[in-house]
Amino acid sequence: MVYYTECDSSNRPYNVKRMDLKTGEVTCLFVDDDPTHYIDIGVTKDKKFIIINSNTKEDTEVWVTERTGNQKDVVPRKLINRVAGVTNHIDHLRDFFVTITT
Repeated sequence: MVYYTECDSSNRPYNVKRMDLKTGEVTCLFVDDDPTHYIDIGVTKDKKFIIINSNTKEDTEVWVTERTGNQKDVVPRKLINRVAGVTNHIDHLRDFFVTITT
């Protein structure tokens, strides 16, 4: 599986997609229509989760999805809600999510 972001007409990453390299099937995992937020994706250090961040300089919303098992059925779940003035960075360690926040 390959995960990637797509940009809108103003070159803002807003959409996360997943491509199955065996079949070529592309699935949309996440869309953020808020024009003030930018999407980025990453992998936890233990490589168990894909992290989807929706960011501005003032706030963050974090979604996660597992990398193991049948990935076609996996749907991202919201881990951290947007709170004005609070930014977050997460990782996964020994069965726990850890966060660094402002």
